[in-house]
Amino acid sequence: MKVRLSPLVYVQRPEYWGIEVIGMLPGIGLPALAPYTESLPLDSVLGTKGIEVIGAATRETFDVP
Repeated sequence: MKVRLSPLVYVQRPEYWGIEVIGMLPGIGLPALAPYTESLPLDSVLGTKGIEVIGAATRETFDVP
């Protein structure tokens, strides 16, 4: 499974900038749970208070000074 981070687009800078975690399964196969790492520079996707990471089932906010 390929995983990527996709920042949301806003007209104004929000308190917490949303970043979606997107998993893609190339070809035919069954999805499986496995550990992964992915990174994204925060210089252009930082809200006034921090970021919000949005997954398929959960959301988590992180304060970034």
